[in-house]
Formats: sequence, C-alpha cells, structure tokens
Amino acid sequence: MRQTILTYQGSEFNKDKLIVDIARLKSDISDIAHKKVLFKIYLCESDEPLIEDISLVLDSYYPEAEYVGLTTNSNIVLGKLEDSSITFVCNIFEDGDTDVKVFQYELTDTTQDSIVDDFTGKVEENPWINFIEMFENVRDMSITHFCDKISHISEEIDMVGAGAFDRDLNYDRIYVFSKGFKPSTTTVAFVCYGGKNLHTKYAHISGWKAFGKQLLINKSYNNIIYEIDGKPAYETYRRYLKIKNDDYFYNNVIEFPLLCRYNGVTVPRVPAECMEDGSLLLASDVVEGTYARLAYGDPQTIMQTIKKSIASFDDFIPETISMYNCASRRFYWGDDEIDNETVNFNDIAPTTGFYTSGEFVSINGKFTHHNVTLIVVGMREGERDESKKKDIIFENIHFDENKISMVRRLANYINEAFFELELANNKLKEIAITDGLTKVFYRREIQRRIEEAVKADTKCSVALIMMDIDNFKKVNDTYGHKVGDNVLIKLSEIMKDTVKENFLDASVGRWGGEEFMILLPDTDKDSAINTAELIRRRFNAVEFEDVGKISVSCGVALRHEHETTDDLCIRVDKFLYDAKASGKNCVKYLD
Repeated sequence: MRQTILTYQGSEFNKDKLIVDIARLKSDISDIAHKKVLFKIYLCESDEPLIEDISLVLDSYYPEAEYVGLTTNSNIVLGKLEDSSITFVCNIFEDGDTDVKVFQYELTDTTQDSIVDDFTGKVEENPWINFIEMFENVRDMSITHFCDKISHISEEIDMVGAGAFDRDLNYDRIYVFSKGFKPSTTTVAFVCYGGKNLHTKYAHISGWKAFGKQLLINKSYNNIIYEIDGKPAYETYRRYLKIKNDDYFYNNVIEFPLLCRYNGVTVPRVPAECMEDGSLLLASDVVEGTYARLAYGDPQTIMQTIKKSIASFDDFIPETISMYNCASRRFYWGDDEIDNETVNFNDIAPTTGFYTSGEFVSINGKFTHHNVTLIVVGMREGERDESKKKDIIFENIHFDENKISMVRRLANYINEAFFELELANNKLKEIAITDGLTKVFYRREIQRRIEEAVKADTKCSVALIMMDIDNFKKVNDTYGHKVGDNVLIKLSEIMKDTVKENFLDASVGRWGGEEFMILLPDTDKDSAINTAELIRRRFNAVEFEDVGKISVSCGVALRHEHETTDDLCIRVDKFLYDAKASGKNCVKYLD
C-alpha cells in the first residue's frame, strides 16, 4: 500500500497544475500491475466551481480511480495542521485482492430509511467489504435515527465517520462529493474497503472529563433539549459558564460538551444552536430523563490517552493513518499546540486527515455520533513487518505545564465543591423523608411511594404488608420509652434486612407509633405472605433484655384491579385488625 499527498495553498491551486500533478502521479505508479486507487480531497473552502474542476480532472485523467471529497475546517498533513489548504491524499492499494468503492446518497428526513436499505443491499452484494468510512454534511436534521438504523451493518463491519465543516463555524454551505455525484450540501458518502490482505485498526480518543453537578435533562424531544434541571436548557451554559445567547454561542460552547449516556456509551454532545426560547439544538438526540454533566478538556488526560494510542498503532504497524479530529479540539489547544495530538502518529506512518464538525464510531456494534473526539484509522496490506516498527520518543509535544496545572486544579476544586454540596443535599433529603429513630421512611414518604407504585401497576403486582407490635403500650408503660425505642429500632432493622434479601425496590415506612408499612412492588401473593411470616418469626425470636420476646401482627394485601391507593391501604389495615382479633402474632391475608 502506497500513499502520495498533494497539497496546495489556496491561491496556488489551479486546474492546469492539478492536471500536471495527476498525470505525473499516474506515471509514477504505472509499475503496479494490480491496483485500486482512492483519492480523498480535503478542501478548506466551500467553492462549488473548484469542486467541479477537481471532479472533471479526476474523471478525465484518472477515470479508474475512486474519489471522495468534502469541505473541512482545516486539514492534517503529515500529522500537522495545514490551514487554508487543498489536500489530495492518494491511496494506492497494491494487493490484487484489495478493493474500494464509494457510494453516496442525498440524505434527508424522508430518505434516510431508504438509504439504509439501499446501502445494506450494496454491502450484501459486495461481501468483501470489511471496513467503512462515512462522511456527511447534514445540518438541519438529527443524525441519531440514521446511525441507529445503520448500526446493524456495524455489528459485522467496523465503521467510523466524520462530518464536513467550514473554517467559518456558522457557514452552513459545506459540501461532500464523490465520483459520479455532484457536490451537495445534504448528503452522506460511504467509502468501503475490503480484501483478505487488507488490515485496519481504529480508535476514538476523548480526554474530556466531567465537571460540576449532575444535570437532569427533564424535557427534550429528539435533538432538542428544552429543560435542564427544570429550567430552560440555555441557563446551564449562562449560569455556569457565563456564555451569552448571541451570534458567538456555538464558538463559545464548542469546548464544553454535555456528557450523556447513549447506547450504553458516554458520548459528548455539543449544542449547535441556542433557540430564542432557551432550548438547545444538537446534531443528535438526547433522551429525556437522562443525566448529563458539562465537560472540559484535561490536557494531561488527553496526552496520556494519545501516547497509549500511538503505542497501540505502532504495534499494529500501519502503512497509512487517517485522522478525523473535532474542530473543538483545535480551538481548545490553539493552533500553536494542536499538533501535540497528531504529529507523533506521523512517526509511525504518513498521517493525513481533517478537522470535523462531528465524529462517528462503532462501539459494541452501535454506530454512534460523538463530538470533541479524535478518530484514528490505520491501514496496511499484508501481515505485520516487525522491522518497520518504530520507537516513538514524543519529542514534538510542547504545551504550557502551568496552564495544565491551573486547569486541573480549578476543575478539581469545582468537582469537589459540587460533590460536597451533593452529599449535603442528599443528607438533607434523607433527613426530610426518614424517621430519625427507626431510620425508615416517614408516613408521608411511604404513602407517596405507594401512590406512585399503584399508578404504575398494570399487572396487579403491588403488595402491602402492615404490621403492628403486639402489646407495645404495655412495654412502654412497664419498662419505659427507652426500652420501647429499642424494640422499634430492632423491628425496623429486621424489616429492612429481610426485604433487602429478596426485593430490589421494596420500601419500609413508619405508619404511626408502633405501626409499620412495607411496600413490595412487582411481587405475588406467596412472596408477600412469606416475607411477612419471615419478619414475624425473626422478630419473635429476639430476646429483649428484661422484656423477653415480643410479637407482631401482620396484614398482607395484594392490589386488586382498578383498586386505588386508599382502597388498598384500607384493606391491608382491615387484615391487620383481623390478625389482632385472631390472637395476635400471626399473618392474615384474605382475597
């Protein structure tokens, strides 16, 4: 596998020069008997006539080659930032078994399902495909549904991808184009690779760490977040980061994504726009009811992850490396330091790529959209050649250690302060709903939980156990309230320990005085009765000093269809009364 790179700085480029360079390139590789050629064209400007010239030259002078191109925020050439450049990366596959094809589609809300169906058919027709790169430039729709639909392909075939961008972050006329497909501003292109001797390796690198409090996304729809913690979503960025809702909103939030969980993976999500009502528009969906945290880039974590990844790719011994790095990482480091992330990969193999609007990667068979992520792809034909393995020294990494120290210390301070505050708030919440003596819920809280369980119950599987300590007044009158308190505490401990053994969602509350209520969601009659019996026997086996053994009476009720909370509580109270009337120290259940 060979690679040739042609780079032009803006005004240097013209059609005639490209014709000369393409002809020379074709002559240079004429000695390769069996070859597939793929051009990747990265353009730091959205110029449709320029793209048409490029396509015309490639179609005319290299008709057998595949090509794909797109607008970029800036390019990566030999591991370094190349701003305002036009870059041609020519990959020449020398193994006769290797193949590469490009498929492109117009992507809209109405076409995404048919695209997935058609592309799935293309993959099935070409069983040699074993790696796919996706490039897109869609701005006016959520990409989540499309990624979810196409994940069935990535269960079998590794996939990565990247979003086109422009040097002007607010400019939306950005292009993706390929052979036989005119430049389009709403499109997706798939570059498909395969062959028994073609080997690929990919990695996704973040280094962004959560800071501050946990945030609840309590109102969202698809890719719009309306409320966070009960307030307009924008308030999170205004309150904690002092970011204004103006023309520079995206420029300012791009370094501070929300970390969310999606498909079992923590993914960064950057708001693309803040609407007039304070809602946040994203490129992908965020599920209502999930938790998120703001995130910041930690330089030491980033570089530690980069070094591990470089060592891993060095062991793979690729012949080429492609990079798709989020533009937010460039803004985070600044142009003087961004090469820290990328330049040492070039010591392993020629490293090219571009700065993106978003990244895509297969993780555990799910094709997921990311932000602030660096995607690295290594390729080689044939087996590993140990003689080509490099010793990477990391000589080219330069950044301000004082800046790193300050960032980490401030973030650590914020996290610790929020952690202590959360502990204090949780303690206050616990005090507000928990009986101080027995450490079980107050009546108001256990009643609230019963009401919620009844509302959610569709299978008549909510059970209540109500119990009362037999002759408790006599214990208080004879031995004093301190002894009585010890009896209450012991029964509470037995109730909590017993239900914990068999139920994940059980709740225990003090109904009043020596009466207690146990809520058992998602259970059946036998389990509820057995639990009540077990508590009764365990409590009755305790020998209290001076007092001896004490018993409890229990009523058990399983919710009937259409029964309200009040009806259920009245019925279980009646069963407890029946247990008392039957001689105490027993469990009563009546259908």
